[in-house]
Amino acid sequence: MRFVLITFFILLFSCTKPQTILICGDHKCVNKAEAEQYFEENLSLEVQIITKDKQASFNLVDLNLANEERNIKVIKNKNKKIVKKLSKEEIKEKKIEVKKKQKKLEQNSQIAKKEVNTKKKIEIDTTSSNNSTDICLKLEKCDIDSIAKYLIKESNEKDYPNISLRE
Repeated sequence: MRFVLITFFILLFSCTKPQTILICGDHKCVNKAEAEQYFEENLSLEVQIITKDKQASFNLVDLNLANEERNIKVIKNKNKKIVKKLSKEEIKEKKIEVKKKQKKLEQNSQIAKKEVNTKKKIEIDTTSSNNSTDICLKLEKCDIDSIAKYLIKESNEKDYPNISLRE
């Protein structure tokens, strides 16, 4: 029973998501709303993964002796970006900016919805509906199979359109 509990806890903790930090330009994002807004404007968002295991250097001898088949590449990022830590006042200012922009976006979306509602009130053209005919009036039996056969027969009788003609 203890073995089962131990394996359960090991599996539970091994499936956790690593901690991440979202970076908006040159500073950490204050909240998710700022991150979403930054992403909408720039179509990019950096994610830093926080790991507890930070090795400052690698022992190449141990790496080479451990497994000769293993291909390990250690690439040092030359373009290391310095991320600013915002003060409490700057964080409050960012939150206020984000709220203002969200309100502005909500107002714009409401205006767009009103415009769409007014465009939906388009008059229906009655002349096109008069030209259409009911297929069931032409068929003896009005079921899906007979309609399909009728449409296939009609399309086989028609010639292919000449698409090389110019108007």
